[in-house]
Amino acid sequence: MPLEYDPSEFFRAYDALNESAKYEHISRLFSVAQEEFETRWRAANPGKKDATAAWRNFKGRVLKEVMGNHIADALDEVNARSGLALALASVDDLKPSIRENDLEEISAAVVTDYGEYGRHLPNVDFVVYDDRSGRLAAIICCKVTLRERLAIPLYAAHKIREQNPDTDIPLLLITPDEDRQLRRRSKTKNYAMINTEFDATYVLLDQFTETDRIRRFSRFELDAAAELAQQIARAAVQA
Repeated sequence: MPLEYDPSEFFRAYDALNESAKYEHISRLFSVAQEEFETRWRAANPGKKDATAAWRNFKGRVLKEVMGNHIADALDEVNARSGLALALASVDDLKPSIRENDLEEISAAVVTDYGEYGRHLPNVDFVVYDDRSGRLAAIICCKVTLRERLAIPLYAAHKIREQNPDTDIPLLLITPDEDRQLRRRSKTKNYAMINTEFDATYVLLDQFTETDRIRRFSRFELDAAAELAQQIARAAVQA
């Protein structure tokens, strides 16, 4: 038995789900995998008992990869029907050390120059862009829970928009909402931020309270076809 729990084991279990909306069951799979992950983590890290941070990081990486595949599939469907050329880039792939030449323009559009303190990529997960013009169409952040600091992607979006003043770039959040903050309306700070600061939040659950900005992930493809297409069209007119 391998000492560490490999993400590929989780992906095989996810792919084996016989569900039309697999993403709505990702939290259940996390619950199933947690005990095995922590057992192997302690075996690989003798003397350490608390696997909380390692498990949290694992879930974040897995969520990003799973949803990156779903987002890319949705954009492919939109492009096939509409003739658009929407593309997805992971911010990790925009790092100079691994960036491909065709992503250089996208990287320049999102990196922030802090002068003597260097140039830094934003703390978000993905950007959607028009592969023909290179214009940004959306910023996407994935979070396992909403207890995580929502101000970080909001600041990142602010800096990206500041550098692209002629383009109205929406900030989208994707979450399984594992701490269930979206089950019902509330007046908490995070709920207020979700409904006012983020342009849309896509929830990976089958039961929660929907609002104009809190939506099922099944709507992402429709929204991409309508809202992101309009965004590209407006950017072309302003160019």
